[in-house]
Amino acid sequence: MIKRVFIIGNGFDLHHGLPTRFEDFRAFVLKRKPQLVVTAEKYLCGLRGNWSNLEEAFANFDEDSLIDEASYFLKSCGDDDWSDSFHHDYQYEMNLVVKSVSSELKAYFYEWLCSIETNEIDDSQKLHFNDDHSLFLNFNYTPVLQDFYSIEDDQILQIHGSIYDGEDGIVLGHGWSPQHRFSSGNDFTNMEDVRVLEGQEIINGYFESTFKPTADILSLNAEFFKRIAYTKTIHVLGHSLSMVDLPYFKAVADATSAGQPRWYVSYYSESEKRRHQQTMASLGVDEKTIEFQALAQ
Repeated sequence: MIKRVFIIGNGFDLHHGLPTRFEDFRAFVLKRKPQLVVTAEKYLCGLRGNWSNLEEAFANFDEDSLIDEASYFLKSCGDDDWSDSFHHDYQYEMNLVVKSVSSELKAYFYEWLCSIETNEIDDSQKLHFNDDHSLFLNFNYTPVLQDFYSIEDDQILQIHGSIYDGEDGIVLGHGWSPQHRFSSGNDFTNMEDVRVLEGQEIINGYFESTFKPTADILSLNAEFFKRIAYTKTIHVLGHSLSMVDLPYFKAVADATSAGQPRWYVSYYSESEKRRHQQTMASLGVDEKTIEFQALAQ
């Protein structure tokens, strides 16, 4: 029987001295392609000055600004300076931006992850937890559990992939389902200009490519949640309990409810502790079964 479940978030890597904040990722991109940072902060609303909310920002793509700017290239067929290239210029300009803040940004993200050195961790930062009869739900991409703690791969579910899965195996994105997305005031249903329709398809494709398919991920890993049904304790180490990842926590809470486990939830500040208390309550976890523990960074 599984006695303990450890839910590992980015704070776990930070505790071990690894530069794994999204702000560190921004600095990495800024050194290599500054214009990509400019583009990302222009079109991903709320990102400027605060890359900590990068995944949520993917859902807040400023399609209105992109449409307005690209509309300069919507030349009329009757214009004196008409060129056949005008059939595609509008879509081309939109595609440049969309690719920058989706596939290109993700490529740099994977390159950044692979650049993080995990073999220089100070032993003084090592946490002491028993891994016998334990499973790990790891939201990080780094192999700290395997390399530093010698945890076996079959005990770890790296729910969003790891650096060893390659770029395509990394899951990064927002939790806003494209099927429920509504157009922000732009009605294309009666437009006859194929360029406009193709432009909207490019934007729709952006939201689909940056969507984190949580339901599919949970379905693929259903066996993991069956295995933890009667666990005795759940330890949340360094996870911010962000909105985009709450479906996973809900799945853990539902899967283990019959066993009524004890939850140990780490936090770094009193404000974070209060947010965690509210979040855990929203998941339906009895506050009497939760102990909040301060974790030094």
